[in-house]
Amino acid sequence: MTCGYGWSRRNGWVGRAPSRKEKQIPFFAIDPAQWYGVGINRPRQRVGKLLMGNNNLEGVVPYKSICAMISLDTLQLQMNELHGPVPMQLGGMSALTDLNLASNHLEGEIPAELGDAMALTSIDLSGNQLHGDLPGMIGDLNKLRALNLSSNLEPTGSIPDEYSGLTSLTDLSLAENKLIGLVPSYLTSLTALEKLDLSHNTFDGKLPPLPASLTSLDLGHNELEGKLGGDFCTHMTRLESCFLNNNKFEAKLPENLGEAMSAAQVSTASVGRFDKMIRGEASRDKGKR
Repeated sequence: MTCGYGWSRRNGWVGRAPSRKEKQIPFFAIDPAQWYGVGINRPRQRVGKLLMGNNNLEGVVPYKSICAMISLDTLQLQMNELHGPVPMQLGGMSALTDLNLASNHLEGEIPAELGDAMALTSIDLSGNQLHGDLPGMIGDLNKLRALNLSSNLEPTGSIPDEYSGLTSLTDLSLAENKLIGLVPSYLTSLTALEKLDLSHNTFDGKLPPLPASLTSLDLGHNELEGKLGGDFCTHMTRLESCFLNNNKFEAKLPENLGEAMSAAQVSTASVGRFDKMIRGEASRDKGKR
């Protein structure tokens, strides 16, 4: 699979064993538990995890072999040299909870079929060359806690309305794409959301109310406009980091910003076109982004 002899770590997959004539012959370890990156789910003794990140894997994602692992719950192939499409067949893996194909050279559209893998709690397809509209069917994944589709450069369109169904989501990153339109007003209903990164897109219009649960917010480098009211500060009391820079917001930061969030809570803040930084020590971070 994917050029095994070139893998950085291949214990048990490719090796040498003595034959009866005391010669060294290629072999695969009989026990999959001895294979590097393989986790066995007990008591069924079936492959449950495939952890092959940063291992110099090449070629396309071997979906036929992967989909044959019917108990596989974790597939981590990030930081390799994989190319080709994200296999739509992964959507048929009913046990899959963690899918990480980040930082490869994958291309094509994000398959809508991923929305059929209802057990998924984490999807990371960041750092590839994926394109096309974001599939609305992902919004059916009501157990999904983390969704990272950032740094693909080619995804277009707006954030689908169907994502309002991601009520378990705690971490959403769609940064560094070509997304347009308004920041969805339904985000305020995602009450579990803690981290939101929509930076480096082309979102426009006014900023809608956001979940009070947020601890990290990055909306920098968009086309957002309008005025941030004082209710933004009194509402967002859990924020630890906030980037609003390089937008088209009017006026200055609300005066009650420092009252809403103490300097200890705020790691950094920067806002394009704002002439004043509030939040005490956070003012020293002005200009870092």
